[in-house]
Formats: sequence, C-alpha cells, structure tokens
Amino acid sequence: MSEDVEKDTNGAAEDDKFPGQIVGTRVTPDKDETLEWILKGLGRDADTCVRRQAGLEAGEDAGQWFYELYFAECSLAVRADCLSAYMARVSKLASVPKLAELVDGCGFKDAEKLTSEQIRMSLMGDDPHWVLLASGEEVRPEGGVDYCYPGEDESPLQAAALLGWSKSLRVLISDEPSVEKLSTARAVVALPGDVIGRVRGEGEGYDGRDVFGRPLPAKGLPGKPELGANVEQDGQNLKATEYGYILLERTKLCVVSPVCLYQNACVGYWFILDPRPHKVSVEMIDRWLDRLDVVEGADNDAIAHAVEQINAGNHTVDQQIIAEAVSADHGRDATLELLVDSHRRYGRLTPEGVIDLTKVSYGANVETGQEIARLLPPTDGADGRDLMGNRVPARDGLPLEVKAGANVRSEDGARGVVHYYAEADGAIKSIPGELAVVDTLIIESDVGFDTGNLEFNGEIVIKGSVGQGFTVKATGNVFVFGSVDAGVTLMAGGDIVIGHGIGGRRTRVVARGEIRVGWVEEARVRAGGDILIGSHAIQAILHADGVISVEEGTGPRGGAISGGEVWGLSGIQMQTAGSNAHNMTNLTAGMDPEGAKKLDLLNRKLEESNKLILRHLSRFQLQKLDVAAIQKRLAASTGPQKKVLARAAKQLGQLVQIHQGFLNERKEIDSKVGSVLRTAYIEAADAMFPGVNIRIGDSQRLVKSPMKSARFEIRDESLVVK
Repeated sequence: MSEDVEKDTNGAAEDDKFPGQIVGTRVTPDKDETLEWILKGLGRDADTCVRRQAGLEAGEDAGQWFYELYFAECSLAVRADCLSAYMARVSKLASVPKLAELVDGCGFKDAEKLTSEQIRMSLMGDDPHWVLLASGEEVRPEGGVDYCYPGEDESPLQAAALLGWSKSLRVLISDEPSVEKLSTARAVVALPGDVIGRVRGEGEGYDGRDVFGRPLPAKGLPGKPELGANVEQDGQNLKATEYGYILLERTKLCVVSPVCLYQNACVGYWFILDPRPHKVSVEMIDRWLDRLDVVEGADNDAIAHAVEQINAGNHTVDQQIIAEAVSADHGRDATLELLVDSHRRYGRLTPEGVIDLTKVSYGANVETGQEIARLLPPTDGADGRDLMGNRVPARDGLPLEVKAGANVRSEDGARGVVHYYAEADGAIKSIPGELAVVDTLIIESDVGFDTGNLEFNGEIVIKGSVGQGFTVKATGNVFVFGSVDAGVTLMAGGDIVIGHGIGGRRTRVVARGEIRVGWVEEARVRAGGDILIGSHAIQAILHADGVISVEEGTGPRGGAISGGEVWGLSGIQMQTAGSNAHNMTNLTAGMDPEGAKKLDLLNRKLEESNKLILRHLSRFQLQKLDVAAIQKRLAASTGPQKKVLARAAKQLGQLVQIHQGFLNERKEIDSKVGSVLRTAYIEAADAMFPGVNIRIGDSQRLVKSPMKSARFEIRDESLVVK
C-alpha cells in the first residue's frame, strides 16, 4: 500500500442499496497481499473491496483496520489480521435466508448464526452496529505476554487488538487533534497498580488460528516486549505505575499520558478514550500537568467536572481542553480598503461555470475628487505566554506600499491612514502596489479583422470574443464577454475577466492583477494575483502569485484540474485533481517555476559535491569530516603517501568550501520562501487521482492510489496530507 493510502482513509461512491456511502480506499487483490489472503479464505470474490479504519460501529474492534467486502445484499468486514469478521451493512431488500447462505459459503470457522432481530436492531437501526460473525484465536508465543483489561485479570485482551488500537492512539496524539481522528480512536485506560498482563513462562506457547481456521504458528515470534515508560514487572505480572493509556508498538510496551500539549504548548487536551467506567482523580491529572511543566492556564473546573463524569460512568469518548495559555495577539497587516465596489464589473459566476457579464454597466464608476480607497496601517502584536510560562512572541503587522498611479492622488491622514482620491472620472485599476483611474474603451463586437489588434491606455471591454491569432493589450482591466480563441495574446496591466474560456496551445493570457475565467484548455495563463476558474482547466499551464481556484462547475469536467502544469504561490484548490485516465498533472505551491528550477539545480549541486567529499574522505578512511583525524593521518604518513594525502586534504578543503557556499545559498532561498511555505497548500475537495504530482517547496509526492478530500501542506518541514 502507498503512503498516500495509509494516510487517506476516505474514498467514496454512492450506492443506493446501502445506507450512507461506500467509505474507504478501494483495493484489489493483485496489489494488496492482505486482501488476496482474505479472499483465499473466503473462497470467493467480492463486487467491491475497500480498506478502512473502523469507528464505534465495530464495538470492541473500534480503531482497527478492516477490509470491507461488498456483495449484492450486504458487506462483510474482515479485520486485517483475520482475527474477527463482521456483517457490516445490509441492503434494504436483504433477506435472512440469503444472508445466511452467503455467510455459510464464506469459509468462516464456527460462524455465528444470523437472526432477523440482529439485522433489524443492529444493522438497520438509527445507530447501526456491526454483527460479529466469526472470531479467530490469537497466537501466543513462548515467553510472551497474556494481556488483560487493566484491573480485570480475568478479562483477556488480544495483543493484536492492542496493537491496532495503539496505532490509532499514536495517530491521534502525534499531531493536532481532530474530530475525524477521534472517531476512529480507541484506547485502554490503566490506573496506577493495575495489572495489564502476565508474562508466560518457558513452554507456554500456543498456536492460533484465523477466522477461516487457518493455523497461525507461534514458533519464531518475539516474546516479552521491552518495558517502556510507566510500566514495571512484578514477578510475572506487568503493572502500570501511572494513569494513562496502554501503548504497544512492535516490541515496546508503555503507558502514555492522557494529557497532551499542542499549538506550541498553548493548549492542553485531556483525551478520554476508554468508554468503560473507571476511577480517576484530579491529582492524577495534576501529576501529568506537572510532568509536562505546565505552570499556568489549567482549567481546574473543567478537570473536576470531567473527573466527576468519568467516575460516575457518564462520560463519552471525547477530547477536552483542560488548559489554555495566553495566546499571542499577532498584529494586523496593512490593508487597502477600496471604497468603490469594482467587483460588480466582474459579473456573476453561473452554475455552469461561466461568468455572465451581460448585465454589467461599464460606464465610469468613480468621479473626480471622490475618495476611492484608504490604506490602513499595520498594527503591533502583543506577546503571549505558553502553558509553561514562556514568552510566545507576537508578529507585528507587515507594511504595505500602494503607489498613487495615473489620475490618483494620496493624502496622509490621522493615525497613519493614507487616503486616495480620484483626479478624473473613470474606472479603478487596482493591482498589487498600485491604484489608478483609467478610461474605458468598449468594443461592441468580437475582436477580429473588423477591429484589428487592440492596444489601449486604460480599460477595455469586449462584448464578444477575441478571434484566433489577434492581440489585445491594455494598461487597465480587460473584460471579454465571450471566449479567447487559439493563438491570442491578451495582456492587461490590471485584472482580466473572461466570460467563457481560453483555448489553444499558442494562447497566452497575462495580467498584473487577478484573472477570472470560465475554463482553460491547453493555454498559458499568468496572473500577478489569483486565478479563479469557474469550471475546469485541462492540459493548461497556469501560474499565479496568489491562489489558483477551480469552482464546481457542472458537467463531467466540472471542478477539475487535469493534466498540464499549475503553479499557485499561495495555494491551489479544486474539486478534482487529475482524471480516471491517470494523466500526469503537476501541481506546485509555495514557489514559482524560476525558483523551483533554481532550487532543483542547487540540490543537484549539493548532492554531487557531497559525493565528492565522501570520496575524498574515504582516502582517510573517514565517513564524516574530522579535521583532527585528517591531521593525525597526515602526520603519521611518510614518503609518496604523504604527498598523495596532502594533495587530497587540500582538494577536500576546497570541496568543503564550495559545499558550504551551496548550503549558504540554500539557506538564503529557504529564508525567502519560508513564510510562504508555512501557509501554502494544495487541496482537492472531492477526489485526487493517480498521476497527480504534488509539490510544495522542496517536498514532492506522486499520488499512486485514488484519494478523496485531500489537503497537502507543510508541517514541521514535511509534506503532510489531511
């Protein structure tokens, strides 16, 4: 399975026969060995197979990974380790005899008998729960541990189940908490002194079997895990020494804190993950807060209330904020406030994904002497404190320079506000860094042989289309009611709005401001601001210094970016990335083509220089630079060997200097793009297909399996997907 699939657990398609949706990542036996093994046990194929993490509907198996197999009248869920199997969903038209016949033919060992009441109460109720069909017997290697529910020595707990729950627990606490991750998380709580397992002695090893009766040999499996934090051994018993959740990862066992800090230690969460009644105390939480060095911000009332609810057995699985720091209040960036509604001139986006400009009046929208904008100054930030009492620095607002362009004057006002006034009647041209008032040229027809090429010092309104091969240039905005045909060059010193689309490989559309268009096919489009596309972009080359956004237009291509190269400095958002044809679609955020080219070249130089350095170090039998060791080797050498090593040392020094120069250049690039990368993102609201190459800054990932609702961003210098 690919990394994308591991992190993306959604992939949906409607099915009228089943309640809700088919949820999970679609898999096939030729590419998934576990599914192949499950189908061999079943002795039959399924219509559709998905891999998914179970929620509370799986009862004791909540949080475990399952393969859900869809048949004509039901779906079966088999745990990835084949130790449990369930009836997960049934068709509204299902009959008990047919379901029983299916289960009987699935090869389960000692399968449970289905009843009408089970189907009606568990699977067709308002709160559906899976029905257990078969259970396997866990393998128990010699010298291993027989786990139990903490404090309940006679209630066995499968090691395989504990491993599965531990994975969901690790996912939950490792990053910012979310309701989605909580819905599939499950953990077992332990209190100080609770026995959580017994170590088996020599000769106490037992084979297991899966739900199909296939043997699971114990020989060769590891025994007792390494004991980690908050676990001790007392004779054969393993005991918890602190309140927390049991975490079993590979060969290590520990009890982890139920309290975790996030948002740079400014928020503390108490994870309440075990629905079983248990006794906790305020002192237990206070001890964890002390161990986390929390000195302020604890909500004692919230802690006491949660303790009361848990002790009374009235709690639910939840994540509660029990500590909040004084957050930093960042300053507000300087902003330009337009006092004239120019966006009315940009028309209306229709459900079909085209922009209707026919009802817009393009007369002058400002008059001489009218105040048209205000530049509000930045504000200072106020520092905060984290939960440990450390200062959390606030960022001051960033300044903004806006030049008073043609037919505009500026005046300094009170409290640092700059006022802008029109010195002529006309239309506003607002682009990054400049504000101007320009004249408007209106063309009542298509641009073609009757009009010739257009070049105008101001704004151009074309109430038709721009014909093949013609050129339109304006210092202000350009509005085109129709389409821009193949081979057209369209350039604007302001914004560009095109009602229908842009087509043709030789077509070039460039704006200093933003670009709004119905669709783009094969053309090159460059904007100094955002690019808004109403329907789709197919095999296009798009480049924006802002965000590139594709709205959800109607039709099979609606909302899609498919093929081509797309560069959105601030981000890229669409409904669908790529297509069923798996055509290569390159999506890059956080840097422009020139910056990416420069960075790629620099990375190659760093890689090559590093290889040369390692080659020279090998002459001194070193794997990393150690000046003292090199000097010692030189001092110990004599004759011709000394000359050879001296020459190698000199060359090594030169290579290290060159390498350091490359590193400094890389550091300079990182400092320039760092703030952009922190907020850059690439998001597909509905689907992302194989063949899509995601790049944010220097991090890349090729999508190899279908994904749903994927959002990529940079976290802790790594590319992550949500």
